[in-house]
Amino acid sequence: MVVCNGLLYRTVRQSNLKVLCLSVFLLLSACGGSAGTGSAGTGSADTGSADTGSADTGSAGISEVSGVVQPTPTGRLNDTGITTDQCGNNSANAACPQPGFPQQDGEIGRDANQATNNDADGHRGFSFTKISSTGAELPADAAAWSCVKDNVTGLIWEVKTNDGGLHDKDDRYSWYGTDAATNGGIGGYKNDDGNTCYGHNVTDSATYCNTGAYVNRVNRAGWCGAKDWRMPTLGELQSIVDLSRYDPTIDTTYFPNTVSSWYWSGTPSFCPVCLVGEWAINFYYGNDSIVSSVDNRVRLVRSAQ
Repeated sequence: MVVCNGLLYRTVRQSNLKVLCLSVFLLLSACGGSAGTGSAGTGSADTGSADTGSADTGSAGISEVSGVVQPTPTGRLNDTGITTDQCGNNSANAACPQPGFPQQDGEIGRDANQATNNDADGHRGFSFTKISSTGAELPADAAAWSCVKDNVTGLIWEVKTNDGGLHDKDDRYSWYGTDAATNGGIGGYKNDDGNTCYGHNVTDSATYCNTGAYVNRVNRAGWCGAKDWRMPTLGELQSIVDLSRYDPTIDTTYFPNTVSSWYWSGTPSFCPVCLVGEWAINFYYGNDSIVSSVDNRVRLVRSAQ
């Protein structure tokens, strides 16, 4: 954990170079600067068509006109999922507190507070709201949903499907971005010949299996009542990692069809001593790395109206 502007931000311990690069990135982001296939979770996702109308945002983050749930970014990140039974000492994990090892992750934050760690709307300290394909808020026991709002960060996330369609969990994409202001000087790979996603047509660049084309396709079609989806930053994608579990390291009650594999962030490598590539997170263990522009999965996010 690091503190900036009075808020707690979390980091994941990585080895050597990766922890340096990630820590610098997260600190800059938090303070306003710039900077394998596994098993899938169980559950079902709503695969209905999306309402593509515009929305007038109400005070609760839900459109008063159309009922479309809107993102309400808070500037905060989630806790890690580590609780009071997972403190460490020199030899093993053990219950908190541990003499000589004060103020561990499991002793502070939402996970350590029973009022926010009750699993009523998300595992441990996480808090989520299910959203339909048309953007309507759903109850926690809804059997089908298409998106999820993170009530801590205020971000809205795409939920992957298992239907062979546009949002299918098994589709894979190369990292590709043409904007020199945001791609870190690394445009990535267009992947014109890679048939790894829904609707691919080698003669139509709009159907290519790369991250830029996928974002454009989702926004043309609309999803959960919105057309402003984008790639998440590394910090945003890391905010839904639940480090109390693995394979996959996420709350599958709200994020079904999550494959325990690499998911791209929209954050390119700005680290001059790092390998050429872009940042991604492996949802088997929740670790991050700079990886080359090969085929990985994508989960889109909304942060603005």
